[in-house]
Amino acid sequence: FHASDSLFDIHPGNKLYKRAISTKNKLFYREAAKEYSDGLALCVAARSEADDEEDPQTRLTLHANRAACSLALKNYGECVKDCKAALAIDQHNAKAAYRLARALLGLKKHKQARDAAQWGLAGAPDDKALTKTLADAQRGLNQADAVAAKVAAKNASEAATHRAVFDACDMLSVRLG
Repeated sequence: FHASDSLFDIHPGNKLYKRAISTKNKLFYREAAKEYSDGLALCVAARSEADDEEDPQTRLTLHANRAACSLALKNYGECVKDCKAALAIDQHNAKAAYRLARALLGLKKHKQARDAAQWGLAGAPDDKALTKTLADAQRGLNQADAVAAKVAAKNASEAATHRAVFDACDMLSVRLG
């Protein structure tokens, strides 16, 4: 490892991730995620060694990168877990906040997605991807509210119809079973 190298350039998971993007082959995302998992296992092993210290930045990067793979594979639950782990290390990590918000949108958790996007934008107010994700989450909330209002109106209409039938039966002394 040379000072001019970065973790992104040398980690095998990153090469697989780049290959997944360029080939649009999901198999490479799975392989990259496995490499990131192996890296996280090494972090745990390093932490347990008496003389070794864990680098939180490395753990943060591995969780965030594995979250990117999970998001691409639509493994939203796994993505959420990794994003939360990354944000526990650095609560201002815009990429982790973005991926968390996108995963929550995938899970149809629009309010939580909106909150995650807002959280990310607090640290990176000019982030276009987070801004778009916030708009998507708000649009999802608005659509969910519209559907809920329609359902409530339909239920109220049905209840009023039933009530009218029962009232008419009462007036005619008709007994319903």
